[in-house]
Amino acid sequence: LPDVPGKPSISNIKSQSAVITWEAADDYLESRLERYVVRVSNENYTMKINVTSGIEVKNPTYHLRNLTEHTSYKVSIAAENVIAISSFTAEVTFLTFYGPYLILKEQGLKIVEVNEKNITIPCTGRSYPTPSVIWKKDGEKIHLRENLTEASNNFVYQISTLSRLDNKSNVSIEVTSTLFLRTNGIKYEDHGNYTCEVLNVNESSIPLRETVEIQCK
Repeated sequence: LPDVPGKPSISNIKSQSAVITWEAADDYLESRLERYVVRVSNENYTMKINVTSGIEVKNPTYHLRNLTEHTSYKVSIAAENVIAISSFTAEVTFLTFYGPYLILKEQGLKIVEVNEKNITIPCTGRSYPTPSVIWKKDGEKIHLRENLTEASNNFVYQISTLSRLDNKSNVSIEVTSTLFLRTNGIKYEDHGNYTCEVLNVNESSIPLRETVEIQCK
C-alpha cells in the first residue's frame, strides 16, 4: 500500500483555474507509483482526476481547469500503484475568483450645459477579491474627495463606496465610484473623455475600461 502524500496546497487561483502542489510520500520511488488521484469536489459534484505525468518528482503539481467562478472547492490527493491506492490526504479548501465586471449605464457621448449643476456618473465594479474602481480624465486619475484640501463643490472628484458583502468570503465584492462634475456648476474646461477602470489584480493586470465623453455647450 503506497504511503499517503503530503497535504496539498493551492496557488495561482483564478476565476476558472488553480494550481495544486503536494509533497510525495517517502516511498514514492520504492512503491512504483502509477498515478496520483486528485479528488475535487464542490457542493454539486465530486470528480476524481488521474495524474500520470510528473509523478516521479518530489513535489508534483497539477493545473486544475474549467472551474466555476466564485465557487468553494475541496481538494485531496491519494497515491496509487498497480496493487493498491493509499488513503486520501486531508482536504484543503479554496474559493475561486469572481469577475471583474464593470457596470456603467452612461456610455458614449454626454452633452451638458455649461454651469449645469449636480452632474454625477456612477460606475460599479464587481469581483472577488474586492475590485479597484477609479475614474480618469484623458488618462489622468481624478482626485478622491477625501484628498481635496479645499471645499469640493468647485472640483471634479470621485467618491468610492463598498457594498454587497459576500457571505462566502466575508468581504465586499462591489465597489461604486461616483464621478462628481463640479456640483456648483460644470465649466467648459471640464469637457473630455472620462474613463472608468475596474481592476481585479488577482485575475489580470489589465483593467476593464468604459468611457464617457463629456461635451459642454
